[in-house]
Amino acid sequence: MRLPAVAVARLLPVVLWISACNGNVIPVGQDAGAGCTTRSDCAAGQACVAGGCLPDDCADRACTEAEVCLQGACVAVSCVGVTCADGARCARGECLPTACSGVACREGEVCSGGACVDPSCVGVTCGAAEQCARGVCLSASCNGQQCPAGAVCVDGACEDADCVGVVCPSGTWCSEGRCGGCPAGTAQGGSGNCVDVDECATANGGCHLEASCTNTFGGFTCTCRGGFAGDGGTCVDVDECATGNGGCHADATCTNVNGSFTCACGDGFAGDGGSCADVDECAAANGGCHAEATCQNEPGSFTCTCRTGFAGDGGTCADVDECATGNGGCDVHATCTNTPGSSACACQQGWAGNGYTCVDVDECAVGNGGCDPNADCQDLPGAPPACTCRTGYLAEGTACRPLLASLELSEGTLSPAFDPLTTSYSVSVPYLVEQVQVSTTGGAAGIGATVRLGGQPTGMDVDLPVGLGQLQVSATAPQSPHTFTYDVNLQRAPVIQQEAILLPPAGDPSTPFGEAVAQDGDDLAVGAPSTGAGAVHLFRRENGAWTWKEKLVGGAVGDRFGSGVALSGQKLIVGAPGRTVTDGNGDPVPGAGAVY
Repeated sequence: MRLPAVAVARLLPVVLWISACNGNVIPVGQDAGAGCTTRSDCAAGQACVAGGCLPDDCADRACTEAEVCLQGACVAVSCVGVTCADGARCARGECLPTACSGVACREGEVCSGGACVDPSCVGVTCGAAEQCARGVCLSASCNGQQCPAGAVCVDGACEDADCVGVVCPSGTWCSEGRCGGCPAGTAQGGSGNCVDVDECATANGGCHLEASCTNTFGGFTCTCRGGFAGDGGTCVDVDECATGNGGCHADATCTNVNGSFTCACGDGFAGDGGSCADVDECAAANGGCHAEATCQNEPGSFTCTCRTGFAGDGGTCADVDECATGNGGCDVHATCTNTPGSSACACQQGWAGNGYTCVDVDECAVGNGGCDPNADCQDLPGAPPACTCRTGYLAEGTACRPLLASLELSEGTLSPAFDPLTTSYSVSVPYLVEQVQVSTTGGAAGIGATVRLGGQPTGMDVDLPVGLGQLQVSATAPQSPHTFTYDVNLQRAPVIQQEAILLPPAGDPSTPFGEAVAQDGDDLAVGAPSTGAGAVHLFRRENGAWTWKEKLVGGAVGDRFGSGVALSGQKLIVGAPGRTVTDGNGDPVPGAGAVY
């Protein structure tokens, strides 16, 4: 019997796959009829698959539109001609194992995604309240009731998921995907398949009166309710009081009742039995004790005791003056003050503690005692600390100002000579000096300096204006807001002044003297290339005056020795463009230079 096409469309997507597992493809075999190309080549009730005619249905079950009968079983068309190794079965055209995690699946199922499923459900993902049946996701509950495991809702009744879409021959019914008689606990449903019988719907399924009946597909279970024990068919009351007083409080009585128990607090206690508390006579009006007495509740009674600092029988209590004896136990550097029922000890100024023990407050331990960060703090017992500025600092009130030990400029001399406590100086520099370097030494480690010119910050290298300038050098110290500033009135000469006129020694015929010059520090070379072979005169500045030292002459008349000079340190180079020398080939080469 063939399922209607409309039913198949609802239950199973029609997808035809032809593939092979492990590369092994076998012929359709003895089940195939004559060769065919289309269905019209086969007899009625047969389909053309893989070049052979196969039955549409099997003897014990009807196949879907996407299946044919092969060797007595409905097989997906996509699996015809596919052979799988032992322990595997074809599903959707591929070979899948028939066991999950070492546990064999039911006959006809394969392992996919870690679970045993019908081959038609491979690759099908259903919602949380659904289950796959014959390739289609169907609800797992009917009429608001959850179907038993392995069943889905079809036409308003819970049906074995393996039987969805299976139409059995007349007189048989589907169970676990096979046609035959319905097993115990099931009955023929409206669709012709076996549906579950709810045994619990009648007489509580035969379970005990104190048991609950739970229906399952093809069966049911009985479970005794809380407070009863047994197999569900027979349930007897549990005496909870026999163990641990039934969980009641230690001061309560446990009474067993059918299926439960009760707890009741004993005399002199109040509560719900699970928790019992003594009746506290002290809770009302302090039990009649004095206002300065403590009421102590006891089972069936209470006592009154004067609090610490009071004396009496509890019904009457009077204050005790603790300060009258031994300063109330306070420290000798503390003041004792009597209070009702007690006393208070307070350390005197300059001392710290709880009053019973007072120690000198070391003000120097916190924030350097309020002293300048560059002062030494000396603690004085019970008195403010003494602050002393460290070496290299000047005390001004509570401030310690950093001082410089030296201040020098790369050009000029300070007037007066530098003194760490003198704040005003003057210095003059030549016009040609455009920049001076300021160098300082701090009066103590960590003391540095900042430089300003005309109120604007500069580095230690100061570009000088022409004329007067006000240079301010401030000594600074780490972690201190205080500075000590030295003012330097700086004067740069407004015009270039002639330092000296240099001439060759008297009677020396060198001309033209000064055609070429070169200077390096206090050394000066002057060229005179036109007299005879030419000459170079050497001068040195000593004690501020230039002095002639030596004369160098060329080798021959016309050498023009001294036409060009260059001086660097102890090295002098003199050009002689008129000299002729011979190269390695004996050829004359005009021009030469001499190195000294």
